[in-house]
Amino acid sequence: MKLLSTIVLVFLATLTFATSDPVHAYDPLEISFHNPQDQLWDYTFQQQLRNEANWQAFLAEHGTWYVSFNEENQKPHRAFGAPIPVAGANALEQAKNFIDNELSSFGVSSNNLEVFASPTTKKHEWVNFHQLHEGLSVMNSRMVVKIANGQVIMFGADVYDNIEVNTTPSFDAIGAASYASADMTNDITSIEMMGGAKILAIPTFRSHEDHLVYEIMVKTMGEFNIPAHY
Repeated sequence: MKLLSTIVLVFLATLTFATSDPVHAYDPLEISFHNPQDQLWDYTFQQQLRNEANWQAFLAEHGTWYVSFNEENQKPHRAFGAPIPVAGANALEQAKNFIDNELSSFGVSSNNLEVFASPTTKKHEWVNFHQLHEGLSVMNSRMVVKIANGQVIMFGADVYDNIEVNTTPSFDAIGAASYASADMTNDITSIEMMGGAKILAIPTFRSHEDHLVYEIMVKTMGEFNIPAHY
């Protein structure tokens, strides 16, 4: 019993030391926003979305499927159920055919999607898409289709309708890099542009707010030679 108490005390002391360590201090430069992947679902609203005509028609056609909706875009965030056969010579063709034939009532089309990853295991194939709007990548968007033996067993549509944003930048990438690094107090070691202009759809209550943005990685070296990447 004495040994156990000693171990617990040492562990607590370690935690106390860690929380007072300047390396773990609050960073005033850190800013984030709500991510739809992390939201808590509203049961009543989820039931309302499940009762909508598009999901009920999907169930009538394909049998037992389960779904949780992305409440910002009112589309299925994760849906899975009885395998649905789809045509196509490979997983990409099958995924596109499924999207265009089965998800049009949810406002999803393969025409504005771009593949970014297609991992494969012995049993399953995933096809992951980013959304494009006027040729620009929509950050944090994802359309995923999971396939087994030529049949869809899961999908998710975290993509956005009615994107409204001026796609002409008001300043160039050099100006954006200057803004991104303006308030850095650490020594800047590098500034990297993560592609050209993009669209950021920030979730709001059952909707989204669209912005034209540049994505920039600013790498710094802080106190105690601790690197920080923003």
